Amino acid sequence: MRAAIFLCGFSVLAATSCFAKSSYPDWVQSSMDVTDTVLKYEEDYDAAVLLEESYIEYRGRGAIEETVRRAFHVFDRDGREYATLGIPLSSDEKLTKFNGWIVYASGKVERLKKTDLVEIAVDRDKLKSESVMLQLDRSESMREGTVFAYEYTVSRNQIFLQSGWCFHWEIPVALSRLSIEIPKNWSLQSHLFGADFAEKRVNGSVHIWEARDLDGVEEEEFQPFRSLITGNLVYSVYPDESDLSRYPYLVFRDWKSVAQHMDAVHSERIVAQTALRQKASSLAAGRASQWETVSKICEYAQSVNYLAVAIDLNRGGGYIPEDANRTFETHAGDCKDMTALARAMLKAVGVESYAVAAQIGKDSWVHEEWASPHAFNHCILAVPVGPDAPERSGVVEHPVYGRLLIFDPTTKDAAPGVLPHYLEGRKVLVCSSQDESLLSLPIYGPDVNRVVRHVDAEIDGFGNLIGSLEESNYGANAQRLRKLYRKLKRDDFEDLIRGWIAHGTREAAIEELVCEDFFDENRFDLKVKFAARRYARIMNRGEMLLFSPVFLSRIQWVPPVDEERKTPYVIGSRHLEETLSIALPSGYSLDAFKEPQDLETEFGVFSMELAFGEGRVDVTRQNSQRYTTVPVANYGDVVDYYETISRAETSKLVFKREG
Repeated sequence: MRAAIFLCGFSVLAATSCFAKSSYPDWVQSSMDVTDTVLKYEEDYDAAVLLEESYIEYRGRGAIEETVRRAFHVFDRDGREYATLGIPLSSDEKLTKFNGWIVYASGKVERLKKTDLVEIAVDRDKLKSESVMLQLDRSESMREGTVFAYEYTVSRNQIFLQSGWCFHWEIPVALSRLSIEIPKNWSLQSHLFGADFAEKRVNGSVHIWEARDLDGVEEEEFQPFRSLITGNLVYSVYPDESDLSRYPYLVFRDWKSVAQHMDAVHSERIVAQTALRQKASSLAAGRASQWETVSKICEYAQSVNYLAVAIDLNRGGGYIPEDANRTFETHAGDCKDMTALARAMLKAVGVESYAVAAQIGKDSWVHEEWASPHAFNHCILAVPVGPDAPERSGVVEHPVYGRLLIFDPTTKDAAPGVLPHYLEGRKVLVCSSQDESLLSLPIYGPDVNRVVRHVDAEIDGFGNLIGSLEESNYGANAQRLRKLYRKLKRDDFEDLIRGWIAHGTREAAIEELVCEDFFDENRFDLKVKFAARRYARIMNRGEMLLFSPVFLSRIQWVPPVDEERKTPYVIGSRHLEETLSIALPSGYSLDAFKEPQDLETEFGVFSMELAFGEGRVDVTRQNSQRYTTVPVANYGDVVDYYETISRAETSKLVFKREG
């Protein structure tokens, strides 16, 4: 878990040997001495990391001091982005030292000081926080062969004794080093994931991990979570009994201890007072079943305005919700606050529930071997439900509680019972005194995440296309489309649909657009009347007619085959079922077409059938894909799959005039 600092840049040329050593410390010179290691990357990358190092000293009684050193070599102007940094500081953290250096290829050295940092306040409209960000941007100073280096020290007091480290960057790393110093009689436990290359040694009370000469792990389309394709380290520090008795450290040795702690801090905040109890009772009144009561309370929690809260993070504030009564009064809060509000209301009407720790976003640090609340960045709700609960994606089987509703009150795009697409396949922790292991959430199958479409259209004598379509979107497709529909203005949403149609035609226009949201069914319907000018090509003074029978959601982008794939390729679950009927201008008959090729692979099935009747073409198209992580060695199979579909969907039909 790299600190929130984004920067890069480093340079080393033969000229560095004549720099005055007094201009910068020995560690900067040592970083620049790896010129030969770094320059081999110059053709493929814009910059490289000469050194990334963190020295963390646990001093007891909550005191921690961390010194960070980084140096970057900028190969060209595109690498300038790595000469920016941000140091986040909470209210109980202090920056005690900062120094930086820009070493130009000419030999000139520019010194950077603490006064060069700019303090940026957090956006108070979106986040309630005690933190600030110290920033520095010297990207405009970067030239070819420039080295950008800096070091800083932060002191803090915190009750947590766990963290992580990523050895890789998206650019090459010459040396990555993490050092952790612990007091006598303390112990440390660590786990490496995808980092067998890292070497560990112990020097007295200091634990040191090093990795050298690492290739960059670049961002590629449709790759797995970054933590699954990079080398990572997680660790837990354990004080002796004497230090535990003097300071309220939070120590976790297994998932049961994490679940019990989270349950304890949440349970204190869900005691409903009179106004909240009355609101919960009014929502439950007249409901025919427990499921209806649960759904109504969940929907109310969804209506709360989102306001992120980040206060007292080093003492567990990020995991402690606001009192539910306060959230009810303000009608604002973040994920943990909305969850606590829903739990308080459910408790008031006699329904048991639990907080659930989850991680969302483009990464995942949740590992069975590392029991830590730091693995999570999101809080959702779990409610045991009975047989009256419908069979939906958000109702899962739990080994202890049986049928369990998993619900995220922060989303406005999924009804109770529907698992939001960003939680698919995630490992979560149900926070209760009985839970002692992670729960894996399901992944949508193609049957859940599907699109069913029917199109009726005709081509007139000028090649213009006039038609109508009816489409039902389910699962993740419905959630994404619903979100856009609610977020955009009517005209902007219509432009979005027009652009979608125009992508496979030419000049598209929307004549009528009707949207129907079946929220509880996780279904979103479109009905569109449209026109597209000059869709079909009329050639030889009307003797020939040429067009592609597929124009909606056809695959025109194919994964690049001319570049070496470096990370696995993730294919999501989806299913498309389309029937399309196109009426032709009178007097034309089929002259030539290529029969589409059906496909069946381990990750997808594609079929396309063409039928030619009197003056019309009927097309039936299906593409069903299963969630699969395709290894790099099989990347060619992915390219072949999409290329074959693209050829079928973009192929032309040729008709000639009769007589």
